[in-house]
Amino acid sequence: MRFKIGIPISLFLGIVLSFIFPNIEIKDSTLETLFTISGIMFSIGMSLTVISNTSGIENQKIRLSLRKKMKDVRNRFIACFALVSLFYVYSSVFQYRNIPLNSYLINIDWIQIVLLIFSIIYFVVNFIAIQSLNEEIEDAINKKEE
Repeated sequence: MRFKIGIPISLFLGIVLSFIFPNIEIKDSTLETLFTISGIMFSIGMSLTVISNTSGIENQKIRLSLRKKMKDVRNRFIACFALVSLFYVYSSVFQYRNIPLNSYLINIDWIQIVLLIFSIIYFVVNFIAIQSLNEEIEDAINKKEE
């Protein structure tokens, strides 16, 4: 799942839902629960990226390629969690969560809930990417031993 595509789509969907359901109030407990889940998944993902070890790979080109891929996954994790954290902090600090746009009001909570759901899905998809990278590392180490 592409971060650069998913975030704008999530923002757009959050704005659309805000227009469609202007009278539905999202409870703080819902946002807190989703943010907690997202935070736990971020933490797990970061620990998975940190424990990946390429030191057993002798081929420098392969080792550098795998390190770059792992750093890319790590950086996307950080960017995604930073974004949902900014929205969470905003909605926690400010009681007025509606932004006027012409004759409409954009409810930040709708954007936040869509971003949080996206982040959870995004982290799961990237767990699979990390697993694939770990398998590539294992294959590269085993190839050396053969």
